[in-house]
Amino acid sequence: MRVIDSALLIDSTLREIAKSYTPGTLRWIKKTRPKDWARLLVEEQRINKAATEGDLIALRESLSAYQKLIVGLSKKFEEKKE
Repeated sequence: MRVIDSALLIDSTLREIAKSYTPGTLRWIKKTRPKDWARLLVEEQRINKAATEGDLIALRESLSAYQKLIVGLSKKFEEKKE
C-alpha cells in the first residue's frame, strides 16, 4: 500500500510541477546555477530514500521542497528569457 501511496504522491507532484515548468529550466539550472542544481540532486535523493523506505511524511516534505525549488527556478528562468 505504501508503494502505491508513494507513487501517487510523486506522480501528483510532478503533474503540479509541469503546470508551471518552463522547458529548458533544468538545462539552465545545471549550466548556470550549480548550487541550485546540487540542491535539486539532494532533494531527489531525499525523495528516493523516503519513497524506498515508505516514509510518507518525509516524502511529502521532500516533494514539497523539490516542487518549490523547481517552480521558483522556473519562474526565474522565464524572467531571464524575456
